[in-house]
Amino acid sequence: LLSAFGSVITFTLFLFFSGDWLLLSLSTLLIAAILWSSREAVTRFWSQIILLLNIGPVKHGERITYQGIPMRVKELTYYALLDNPYLSGTVIKLPIRDLINLRSKKISKNEVWFPTKTNDWILLDSKLNSELNSVKSQTLTEVVLESPGGNTKFFNTTDFYNTNFVNLSNGFRINTVFGLDYSHIKEITSSILKQMKSEIELGLEESQLKSISVEIDKTNSSSIDLMIITDFTGEEAQNHDILMRRINLLAIDASVKNNWIIPLRQLDLNIKSGNI
Repeated sequence: LLSAFGSVITFTLFLFFSGDWLLLSLSTLLIAAILWSSREAVTRFWSQIILLLNIGPVKHGERITYQGIPMRVKELTYYALLDNPYLSGTVIKLPIRDLINLRSKKISKNEVWFPTKTNDWILLDSKLNSELNSVKSQTLTEVVLESPGGNTKFFNTTDFYNTNFVNLSNGFRINTVFGLDYSHIKEITSSILKQMKSEIELGLEESQLKSISVEIDKTNSSSIDLMIITDFTGEEAQNHDILMRRINLLAIDASVKNNWIIPLRQLDLNIKSGNI
């Protein structure tokens, strides 16, 4: 570029000092036409040069969003290499011009690159309930899930990234509602809460239980509902559904053992006089 620019300047000055005004005028018009027609190319190449010098809107070692997925700028030369630490086999090679309209940010401490990792357990929301699934593999193009029964689900990675789910592998909480009869109203706030907590905690002693509490949730027409709050480590993620059933079973066993009455659901009928 410098050689071409120097040649044009030298040629123009030669015509100027030699007094050849006709060729000078034609040359000036030709140079102006070339510059006008190449203005978009010059702007585009200038933007790429700025990126290549690592002083543009996208910088080496920073984080960008590409196709809706967070990516790290691993290398920035004539081609850009992008990767994601949580996605396997995802080093993408792009022409540097593809980054012109993108923006990068500095990577902060404990940056989350993807909501899941391989072998994580998640609760995936469906139309009816939440389904327990494990992440078998995840790449830039595809995420494969497997349920405990062996059913396999395939997701486009961008669609999965925007899906509503809960990752259990870092720890999770199970809230269980259990109702007792109003005949225990005097003792429910004193001994029953402590006894229920003790019985369930004993039954879960082999599980990776972090904490447990039993509180009064609300009063219904036929029962006083208790809220059993249990927190588990991520090591128990694959047993999420089993633990939900286990807690209900332990609450029933505690009721039978301590003669606590579990109320039946009541139905009130209002019958007008003279009507059958």
